[in-house]
Amino acid sequence: MAKPMVFLFFVTSTLIFLASSFIPILLKKQKDLSIRTATFFNIAGGLTGLLFSLAVLAFGMDISYQANYDILTFISTQNSELIRISSVSAFFLSIIYFISIICSLYSASYIREYKDSEITSILFFFPIFIIAMAMVIVSNHAVVFLIFWELMSLVSYFLVMTEHENPKTRTAGFTYLIMTHFGTAFLLTFFGIMYSYSGSFDFKDYIIASTFSDTLKTSLFIMLLIGFGTKAGIVPLHIWLPLAHPQAPAHISALMSGVMVKVAIYGFLRFNFEFLGTLNIWCGISLLVIASITTLLGIMYSVVETNLKKSLAYSTIENVGIIFTGISCAIILRTLGKIEFSAFAITALFYHIIAHALFKSLLFLNSGAVIYATHETDMDKMGGLINKMPYTSFYFLMGAMSMASLPPMAGFISEWLTFQSILLTLKSQLTIIKICVPLAGAMLALASSLACFGAVRGMFSIFLAKNREKHKYQHTPEEVPYLMKISMLILTIFCFVFGIFSPLLIPNLKYAVTALSGCKIAGSDFFTYNSSYLVPMHREFASISPIFVFCVLIAMTLGLKFIFSFMYSKMKIRVYETWSCGADIDSTMEYTPESYSQPLMVVFKKIYRPRTEIEVKHNQDRYITKKVTYTQTAVPFFEYYFYKPLTRFVLILSNYMKKMQVGYVHVYLLYIFITLLTLLFVARH
Repeated sequence: MAKPMVFLFFVTSTLIFLASSFIPILLKKQKDLSIRTATFFNIAGGLTGLLFSLAVLAFGMDISYQANYDILTFISTQNSELIRISSVSAFFLSIIYFISIICSLYSASYIREYKDSEITSILFFFPIFIIAMAMVIVSNHAVVFLIFWELMSLVSYFLVMTEHENPKTRTAGFTYLIMTHFGTAFLLTFFGIMYSYSGSFDFKDYIIASTFSDTLKTSLFIMLLIGFGTKAGIVPLHIWLPLAHPQAPAHISALMSGVMVKVAIYGFLRFNFEFLGTLNIWCGISLLVIASITTLLGIMYSVVETNLKKSLAYSTIENVGIIFTGISCAIILRTLGKIEFSAFAITALFYHIIAHALFKSLLFLNSGAVIYATHETDMDKMGGLINKMPYTSFYFLMGAMSMASLPPMAGFISEWLTFQSILLTLKSQLTIIKICVPLAGAMLALASSLACFGAVRGMFSIFLAKNREKHKYQHTPEEVPYLMKISMLILTIFCFVFGIFSPLLIPNLKYAVTALSGCKIAGSDFFTYNSSYLVPMHREFASISPIFVFCVLIAMTLGLKFIFSFMYSKMKIRVYETWSCGADIDSTMEYTPESYSQPLMVVFKKIYRPRTEIEVKHNQDRYITKKVTYTQTAVPFFEYYFYKPLTRFVLILSNYMKKMQVGYVHVYLLYIFITLLTLLFVARH
């Protein structure tokens, strides 16, 4: 595909999405036609974008658009490269467009449960959200980047606020808006410093940053970490994520978790590797510590949360931590001069970006299907849905297996690659690395085991056993419409494909990894062997064949089935009801998600700081206990012990500052005069 044709496809895709945003306005009174038409346009725009992005990724193209005239004097000069589509940006674009196609297909049935005004809002903002994310990825100019970064933030805010009558939704939206602009302030500072040194807003001139002193580069690194880390959801800047995801529509949550946080990761990767170059070793070590804490805390809060979507949101924080673990390994290895090992770490984090986009989008869409069928979000009140929703339960199981890093799913391969990156980093002889990297590996291993625990807990709580507490669903559960099932099926298939056939797919990342790492891997095999094995260094160090693992699993499953079938055929089996000490068995005797994770609360009580509530109900005579309700919830550490005190301090300070607003003009003129004198004094000295 020729370069002009690629750029034409990009423009066409953008225009299709732009046209789609006007459809709900033009067809406002025809809801069904509006949904169908908008879905068609969104899928068409996504397919067009996916086609050109895969072509750029596969052939390693690098396409830029130069402004041949001054759009605005302060924005660009003649021949400024406003847009650049490289193999790295094509990798992220392909994820954006693919997930947008799936979410568009899913939403055609899902959003019909919403009010007409909410449907119009979703259909209007959805394509603009896709455009904004794509434009952030291809921006090659600071002003253009910030415009679309801000557009992405605002549009996602409006999508989160779809059900704005709900007080929880307004709280979540307000928190998200504050945090995203807090991060943007650091990005503005970064661009201001870069402009002061380069005299340009063009990204091509920012490579001058590689010549900066270590102190200045470290300062810029911290700005990027806070600016992009806030949007990505690293601890302790993550507080918006568990609030916003449960309130947004399911397919928007899938886009925000599976795609939008990756846009922030793209910015952090590109700005560090392309602009700052080789960093101080302490930047990599510090990032590794933050990433490990993010990984562990994210999954720890996920496995004790009873709100289905909030649990998945915490899981997203965990996976962001895993991706940043890969980034930190790449930075450390690059600093140590191990460029090829750094390239492998980048390959690992790229593959986990793919895996997480697939399985987390699948799980959020699955949560939407469960909520669509039951009108319930609390897992304590679910159970027994496998008989009512067999397809949805199977898709959830596959997504949960990938989230738990179980073979042969994509999540297993990406996490195995991340572990190998950690082992490669351990080859350094530096004492600090010998201490920190094994601890990071141990924390990742613990997080993986907890993710497996969470997958079992989720499957059992939602789909197995009986509906607990004799709770009646607000809506009679039944299988979701076929468009929602097809969307989840496609993602399930890709979770399998990117796991089993990973040795065939990873070489397609060659140009993107090379562009970011600056390392050209010798030979046609890109960390693979004979298109069957994944090999970080050489086969003696470590290797794995996903196809072989899959075949062994199939053989073991069939073998066990044959053995048990043979054994049971020779035995006389008697089926009888479960012994229950003479009492009648009902659903109240089952384990709840809360009781299932209660041992973790005990073991890690210093972290969870559980809050216990016991409610006792008596009969009218007050002598006989009718019901005892025991509830134990984890207290989010940073929310309660950092952000709440900070909020109180800001409110108190604001009340004191409010006294300065006396309402007299001459007092305000005095303030201006004092400020002017202060600035003159500072400028003088």
